[in-house]
Amino acid sequence: MRLKFSLNRILSLSTFILIVIYIVVYFLSCQLLEDAYAVGMSEANVLSRIRSILALVIVLASLAQFLLSKRKLSRLGRLFLIFSVYLFLHNCYYSFGGIVNAVNLYTSMTLWIYIYLAFYTYSFYNNSLGNPRTLLFLSVLFFCLLLVNYFAGVQIKDTYAYIESYFLITILPLAYLLENRKISNSILFLAVVASVLSGKRTGAIACMIVLVIYVISNHKSIQARILAFLKLLALVACGYFVLSTLLGTRFDLLVDRMMALSDDGGSGRDQVFALVLNDFGKSDFFQTIFGHGYNSVINSASSLGYSAHNEFLETLYDYGLIGNLLYISIFIVLWRNYRKIKIKKVKTAYLVSILVFFINSLFSHQILYTTNIIMLCAFWGYCDARLIRN
Repeated sequence: MRLKFSLNRILSLSTFILIVIYIVVYFLSCQLLEDAYAVGMSEANVLSRIRSILALVIVLASLAQFLLSKRKLSRLGRLFLIFSVYLFLHNCYYSFGGIVNAVNLYTSMTLWIYIYLAFYTYSFYNNSLGNPRTLLFLSVLFFCLLLVNYFAGVQIKDTYAYIESYFLITILPLAYLLENRKISNSILFLAVVASVLSGKRTGAIACMIVLVIYVISNHKSIQARILAFLKLLALVACGYFVLSTLLGTRFDLLVDRMMALSDDGGSGRDQVFALVLNDFGKSDFFQTIFGHGYNSVINSASSLGYSAHNEFLETLYDYGLIGNLLYISIFIVLWRNYRKIKIKKVKTAYLVSILVFFINSLFSHQILYTTNIIMLCAFWGYCDARLIRN
């Protein structure tokens, strides 16, 4: 029994380290692909292969860790398992290019599920996931990746692709579980700065909602909440001045994009949404039920070369009605879990995770690019394990 316990701890720690390495490699490979004219494609291709191998090892390690633990899956875990099986069968039908390509594609489609599984199992044996030092390490890591990308000056069509900002935004629910208020505030501050640097309006909106919930949840009386909101407004005003001074055009870009939200249709998202729905309406019966294949929107007839920028539409087009219903079911299960939570701090953090997940699903992607949802899956795995154990 002690040997099994020790082996689980070793597997858990190894998986956690691999996930961190995967995130770093993912960032580097994406940056090299965007800057391919400067560095050449060979380095980017090598990192992409390493990333695929890491993803496969994480999937296998997570499975081994869970099977060795002999734990029962949570309700969310069972739904994820059904989704995983569906995506496996989906991948078997749609993938081309041999076994290696099929394995790479499957790990890209389902890595988020196995990260949930890893943290779910890990949290039964180790309480350090919510440790301030672990959270601070992850936050600083993601923030450093963002800064590296920022100073590298990678540009795409006059905007910057700082996907790392979503890591910090999706780690916010974990910050609510911390006892140390200074570290919680530090993580919130890094997330706000990250959203400004990235110029991502979705991230900025999510941060604002999280800040409001943070103020409400930490003050019981109406008078205390009003005072806290006044302090928050004063802090926002000071932050506006400081960030506009330090970041200059980068901050102005985000402000301009926020002001233009009603005019540009969310960077043309309204047009993309309409085109995706129009293309899906032309699907035959089989495609309506099972979809067109992973990441197919970008290659559809009238997508203008963009993904759906809405995970509900993306899952509908890629995975059909079955995949779309499975994705919507995640929200239903999360809401049921939220209603059953009794501890106020955990309940608030869980609500924040649902809101962040929903906002990002409406205007961006969560499972199409699985790194966007890694920290949410880690959080859900941690909460489900702690609730079941308690």
